Amino acid sequence: MKFLRYMLAFSIVGVFSFARYAMADSEIQINSIPDDASYLPTDSHISIWKTWYELNDTKTKVRQDVRYVVVGDDDDETGPGDTQVEIPGLVYDAGSNAIVYQANGKTTVCANHVSGHLVWFNMTGLCKVTGRYVKHTDNSGFNPRKYESYDVFFVVRDN
Repeated sequence: MKFLRYMLAFSIVGVFSFARYAMADSEIQINSIPDDASYLPTDSHISIWKTWYELNDTKTKVRQDVRYVVVGDDDDETGPGDTQVEIPGLVYDAGSNAIVYQANGKTTVCANHVSGHLVWFNMTGLCKVTGRYVKHTDNSGFNPRKYESYDVFFVVRDN
């Protein structure tokens, strides 16, 4: 019986510890793709294929790029176009030669520059782009409309 109490106590502590870290991430929604789009064939879904950062020529602006793939579709030409968005707080830090996210007095390194003639960055894993299907209700009129969309988020891990 004593063993069960200890196991229960450790389980509860583990759940609260995990919840604290899971809730510490910051999410910024950067896109919402309606599920009823005409390019989506039956029995298919949207997924993120790859993401990267884009830096302008003067290194004063950073953009997050996202490319999607339609899973379950044989036609490579269909699907949503790329997302290209400037996220407030996502900047290039020339001193550390890195792309960083600055918010609430904290700086998170998203990608480090790889030396060389081209501008390539190694992702640190602290900033990522995720997507998930979300159910919505548009209640702006007399007949509420329920729909699902693939919502895309820029996520910054609390380090």
